[in-house]
Amino acid sequence: MTAFAPRSSTRTNRRKQPRVDVDAPARLSDGTAVLTGKIENISLGGVSFITPQIDPELAAGTAVTLVAPSVGDDGADLETKGRIIRTDVLCDASGEVRCYALAFDPPAGDGAAQDAPAADAP
Repeated sequence: MTAFAPRSSTRTNRRKQPRVDVDAPARLSDGTAVLTGKIENISLGGVSFITPQIDPELAAGTAVTLVAPSVGDDGADLETKGRIIRTDVLCDASGEVRCYALAFDPPAGDGAAQDAPAADAP
């Protein structure tokens, strides 16, 4: 996978929950397309996923599955479901990348998160 630098923003922080910076490989899928990238940051309510794959673009409102390989208990894949709430194309020294803002569904931390190993994950 292509390495890309963390991005910085001058936007006002309007998040409901604090985010923690992460640098973990992950896959994002809408059931048809599978995008490979990384989790950039995470909170109880959502995650920022960044990928060098500009196409296909998954639209806001799309239901998705996020899989972080080998980060669950005993090295299992960690899988959660959510929806895309925003997508941006950014340009840095490594070229263009697409950033997806995802909201967990159901919210993580309420005991109902989907964290079972993904036996048939893409």
